Amino acid sequence: TLLVSAEPIPGFPSGPEPTAVTDRLDHARIDSGAHFRAELTELQQRASSVLDLVGAGRLDGEELTELPGAPQLALLHTLHRAAAGDWSTAGYDTLVVDLPPLDQALALLALPEQLRRYLRRLLPAERQAARALRPVLAQL
Repeated sequence: TLLVSAEPIPGFPSGPEPTAVTDRLDHARIDSGAHFRAELTELQQRASSVLDLVGAGRLDGEELTELPGAPQLALLHTLHRAAAGDWSTAGYDTLVVDLPPLDQALALLALPEQLRRYLRRLLPAERQAARALRPVLAQL
């Protein structure tokens, strides 16, 4: 069982990686600020060729402050990692999550599918492929 929380729980370990509390319970605490900095730094590294192409500078992790919505995205990312079994070869049988109030939790859990639907509508697959190839073709 994995317990995921955004707030510290007295007596529980407080790291972002799952840490054993008992032999059948692990705990992971979400640090949304650290998560935001790490993800944006990684995104800059993955997009380095595109950033270089347009002459964009990179932001250092120390100068990044989390944006509104970062805690919710950190929670979704943590849930995705736990469900995918990223932390454990066997995965977790049970996932317990400290969620916000029901209306906010439902909106948060619906967000990935809403974004997927918007992106499919705005950027059909053919247009995405053409856009991805445009910089490569321009360099040729």
